Amino acid sequence: MFFNQQHMRFFLFIFGLLPGILFSQEVIHLKNPSFEDIPRAGGQPFFKMDIKGWWDCGTYFFRGQTPPDIHPTDGFAWSVDSRPQDGKTYLGMVVRFDDTQESLGQALEKPLEAGNCYSFSVYLSMSDVYLSPTWRNRDVEENFTTPSVLRIWGGNSFCDKAELLGQSAPVDNVNWKPNYFKFSPKFDHRYIIFEAFYETPVLLPYNGHILVDNCSPITEIECDKTVEDIADEMQLQETERVEPMAVTEPEEKPDEPKKEVVIEKKTTDKEEQPEIVDAPKEAPKPKILSELDEKRMIKGQKIRIPNLYFEADSSRIKQESFEVLDELAEFLNYHPNVIIEIGGHTASFVTPEYGMKLSSARAEAVAKYLKFQGVPEEQVTSKGYGNQHPIVRDDKHSRRLQQKNQRVEIKVLSMDGEKEG
Repeated sequence: MFFNQQHMRFFLFIFGLLPGILFSQEVIHLKNPSFEDIPRAGGQPFFKMDIKGWWDCGTYFFRGQTPPDIHPTDGFAWSVDSRPQDGKTYLGMVVRFDDTQESLGQALEKPLEAGNCYSFSVYLSMSDVYLSPTWRNRDVEENFTTPSVLRIWGGNSFCDKAELLGQSAPVDNVNWKPNYFKFSPKFDHRYIIFEAFYETPVLLPYNGHILVDNCSPITEIECDKTVEDIADEMQLQETERVEPMAVTEPEEKPDEPKKEVVIEKKTTDKEEQPEIVDAPKEAPKPKILSELDEKRMIKGQKIRIPNLYFEADSSRIKQESFEVLDELAEFLNYHPNVIIEIGGHTASFVTPEYGMKLSSARAEAVAKYLKFQGVPEEQVTSKGYGNQHPIVRDDKHSRRLQQKNQRVEIKVLSMDGEKEG
């Protein structure tokens, strides 16, 4: 076969396409990437869902502190006059002189996988002024203006800082600037956490802050790419996002009358109609919690949560439990009038004191998970019952059957927004 220059160009074209064909990018979108919410100072301390899609982690590690702030479009709140880089609001996080820091996180729609590499970008800045009271003197505002850094962590439960994925340089720019990251996780991660932190090395903690806005999706990349390559590609994508050109109608010449175009429709004795065939529909996935039906649920009803697993003698929820908890969170978000209690129960053979402690911790862990998925705080409560309400008795059954007493239940407190009296 004669191999000419045209063949050579064809093969070069095909080989040029191969990397893109062989490497399929996975894209992970963050919930509320621009921190859109009602502008306000950080809410009440301890585990409050303060921003749509994001869970406050700072008060999880440092009780008595407050969550991050949501800054408004028009600026001039907290003496900060910055405007959002994207959307209507943006995030402000501080580090404090008492060695406490603000942070927040969320569950990822797809996990980061060990051995893969990912690109990410976020806009960061600071303000010349950031006034806030501290516990030293609640009546006097201190200025939190020392440059700080953004740390990005991966984890496998809410607020779990298991692996540091990336860290920005100290942010001292008062105008928004994009910061680019390459994540190379050594372990799988289902959660991501943003944390304000001190410029290191640091001798003493200080008052500082960082402003955050407009997170990009997390995109899988080839691992030989550098941060500089990521920055070049993302900047190129930004420049290519131009407004479409306006299309204008051509002017009609006055000496040329507008011609009317008539399209003749051909008909036959019996017009043929295209056959419409419905595409086969995927069978809906069966629900794990089949009893979650607002039309059939009644006040006081108890529903055991199946497929819910904890680590031994711990309140740490195992990853295989997320599916049923996500199903419950989706139901509660769709039915805000339903108020529930999460009740924890332990096996009968444990001591009453230990059973009460463990069941309370597990019930609280489930409630926190639901709130992390956006369920309002007032819609879910938790309570531990220990081994007070067994469903299998000691005197007739073995220790293995006694495990049935170890469970977490949903109790319907209200169906109309008013709690059970």
